[in-house]
Amino acid sequence: MIYQFEEIGLDLPTPPLAARRALMNAGVSMPQTTWSMLSIEARQAIVKQGTNDSVEAPHVQSLVSSVLRNVRLMGSVKDPPLEAPPEKVSVALAGIRPITNDEWRRLRPLDRYTLNVLCSNGRLLWRALAEMGTAGVLSAHNLQHWVGWLARSELRVAQQCLGELAAGRIQDGKAIVVARAVGLRASRKATEWLDGYAEVSTGPIELDARVDLETGTVLWQAHVSTTDGEFFSAAALIAATTAAIALRDAISMWDPVASISDVGLREEAWVVGSGAFGEEATMVTFDARKMMAKLEAMRSAKGATTVGLSQTLPLGPPGVISSIAQPAPPQQQQQLAPVAPPVSARQTKQPAIESAPNSAPPSSSNKRPAKRGAPMWMLVAMFILTLLSLASAVVALMLKKP
Repeated sequence: MIYQFEEIGLDLPTPPLAARRALMNAGVSMPQTTWSMLSIEARQAIVKQGTNDSVEAPHVQSLVSSVLRNVRLMGSVKDPPLEAPPEKVSVALAGIRPITNDEWRRLRPLDRYTLNVLCSNGRLLWRALAEMGTAGVLSAHNLQHWVGWLARSELRVAQQCLGELAAGRIQDGKAIVVARAVGLRASRKATEWLDGYAEVSTGPIELDARVDLETGTVLWQAHVSTTDGEFFSAAALIAATTAAIALRDAISMWDPVASISDVGLREEAWVVGSGAFGEEATMVTFDARKMMAKLEAMRSAKGATTVGLSQTLPLGPPGVISSIAQPAPPQQQQQLAPVAPPVSARQTKQPAIESAPNSAPPSSSNKRPAKRGAPMWMLVAMFILTLLSLASAVVALMLKKP
């Protein structure tokens, strides 16, 4: 069994919690590199042992015999007690979801081991409880909203650009999704880029965005953990900041002055998700049609005289767009985007957000404007330099003659 929040594929590139339970019970400690040396069959068998009610230590030791030179044998680390949760677990669960002794005894051995291991990482502990609630292991009604340390960054964007995001006219409606993917890749490389983390392996990554129509910001929040269950603050900062930079680059044609601010670590709530069992931020979707209707309502409420999403939107009620935004249907986009007359060559040189009221929106290809030719003064200067070089060469030849 592999928990969903662990984000480990079926090829088991890193040992999941079930494998760690089996190895600890068998008194075996191995680094990530040694785990990758095991065959896929051996890894699967170790994970299976970790899901059993009791671990067969001799069998686990035989499964790692092929890499015995690269492992460290130690004393067996048993599961937490069955009668009641350890004190450190009770303290960690107090503000998230207290568990009674009776509930603790009804948990599966792997679940008890997981809660005991993750008690120092509040966010992963919350996600583990949420997943147990989804599986029916625990009741969901007692889970509290989580507040803890997160990495964050804000991208301040023009209201018009937010309308373009909602309409799906930037990178075919996948601008935020693509930016999130860039942030995920960057955070996984944190151990390669930062000195001092060579022995650390990146574990679960949580990264998502919230688009606020009222404040004109895109808030990115990130929480990254190591495979040992510790909060990886440096990787979380890389994830949130890189995603904001990637989105800033994607919208640069629509908003050249968009800026990134408020980058850092903050103890706050996870506000880009719903906070309910089984509804993590990366699972939330939004209805593009409803969002477009909200944008039109905001414009009407403020008495806007212009129509179409290519105009600057006035401030209005707050709205949120999830990171898994789906582009609006083609027919919907055709209805929402007014037909624009041809634009002169002089107009096309202006930034998209400064275009005339009836100008067409930028292309969703998001390509940079073509560069113009070299100025005339530069061509003249190059010509003069060429003549001087030829004259110098002629003089040098004449001086060499007897």
